[in-house]
Amino acid sequence: MKLFWKVFLSTMFTALLAFSAGGFFLIDSQFRDSLAQEIARALQETELLCRSLEREASMLEEALSLKGLLPSQLGQAERDFRVTLLREAVQTVEANFPSSAFSVYNEKKSPLRGEWKASPLLSRLSSPAKGYLLAESQGMPTLYAVAPLRLDEELYYLEASFPVSQLFAARETQYQTYSLLALAMAVACGGMSLLLSQWLTSPVRKLSQAARKAAKGDLSQRVPARSQDELGVLSADFNHMVQELESSIGELKTEVRRKEDFMASFAHELKTPLTSIIGYADLMRSQPMEEEDVFSASQYIFSEGKRLEALAMKLLELFVAGNRNFTLRSVNAAAFLRKTAELARPGLERAQIILSVSAEPAALSIEPDLMQTACLNLLDNARKAVAPGGHILFFGRCCENGYAIAVRDTGRGMSPEELSRITEPFYMVEKSRARSQGGAGLGLALCQKIVELHGGELRFHSRPGEGTLACILLRSTPPVPEQPASRPAEQKEGRARRKERL
Repeated sequence: MKLFWKVFLSTMFTALLAFSAGGFFLIDSQFRDSLAQEIARALQETELLCRSLEREASMLEEALSLKGLLPSQLGQAERDFRVTLLREAVQTVEANFPSSAFSVYNEKKSPLRGEWKASPLLSRLSSPAKGYLLAESQGMPTLYAVAPLRLDEELYYLEASFPVSQLFAARETQYQTYSLLALAMAVACGGMSLLLSQWLTSPVRKLSQAARKAAKGDLSQRVPARSQDELGVLSADFNHMVQELESSIGELKTEVRRKEDFMASFAHELKTPLTSIIGYADLMRSQPMEEEDVFSASQYIFSEGKRLEALAMKLLELFVAGNRNFTLRSVNAAAFLRKTAELARPGLERAQIILSVSAEPAALSIEPDLMQTACLNLLDNARKAVAPGGHILFFGRCCENGYAIAVRDTGRGMSPEELSRITEPFYMVEKSRARSQGGAGLGLALCQKIVELHGGELRFHSRPGEGTLACILLRSTPPVPEQPASRPAEQKEGRARRKERL
């Protein structure tokens, strides 16, 4: 069953049950109160009839006494005389109270007059006491009330009957009226329940529709969360979930695009030297060549092979940098920068580029080989951007948050669009020139990895025609990674080959 119908039926059932139970309880309570008042009135009127009979009987006896007739003179006929006297009193009271119907019974509970019927109530009374009984008389509900009556130590009973059919008729009328009112209330309650169910389940339907669209890939759906109740919180949580999914999927798409770009660039980087190597090798084996041509072809094959080797080493270093199995050591910043500059100086001198080194003294907690790789890559990247006769400044400065290692060049600079992508693998600002200088577009990506593993930050500032500033900001307390048993063999091999190339 749908939630809409559950809310509708539960609301209808609760409202009708409460309305019906409350109404019938109210009518029944009112009837019981009216009946209790009628019983009290009947008992009071019965008591009044008894006192009237006693008074009438006493007055008749006094009148006879004035005439010289005393009950004590009658002997055995005294009882009959008193019964006759009581019957006369009953006739007088009946004349005085024409609307009252009552009967008088002797101590044996027999009626004093033949037209009176046996009492339905006296048989239930075990001792002289007041009492009442609600019973039917000629198909009509009647209230019977009994009270004891004493005349000169003789016990009698007076039973009065009171019709209460008007009470039951009024109750039936109220029930009928209330039933019609309950029917009208049911119709009105049904309409209100439909509107209420529609309003309560509207957020759920919107959530369901948005969830179905999200399942089909449309993550732009949002559900209004206007209320502060559970449904409003659920809508807000759904919106947050969809937003997080949309963000995650966007990141995944970006990552997939980067991987695709990476594979395409990697395939292109492999294809270009391999095509040249295969072409020159096929030329050398297919036809005789002059010694000078053979040397040129061999030299080209050798240079392209070295380029492939350098590409493989860069990829290996990038992979090794992604592992956290290295040990941080405390090194002197000035000595570290001077040593790194000496390794880069021969290549810069061949390119007719001036290198200046300046370092403030400080103690750095780094992995020297990895950080040296990052600095050499920054210097090599600056070399490719600077024309012969240019200048590169390699310096270190203490700053508020730690220590900054920077490389500033006087090269051609970069636009903001190029700066945002320079740390992507295989991205090169000028591809043809970078390849001619032995670049593969992996140096800055490797720098980014190394700096992140040291808990630092790699920043670039550049303007076209004004050169570039690359800065490694090392925090004061870099993270300490897991301590390995020994340095990876790949890292040692990469460092040895890099020194050999330099």
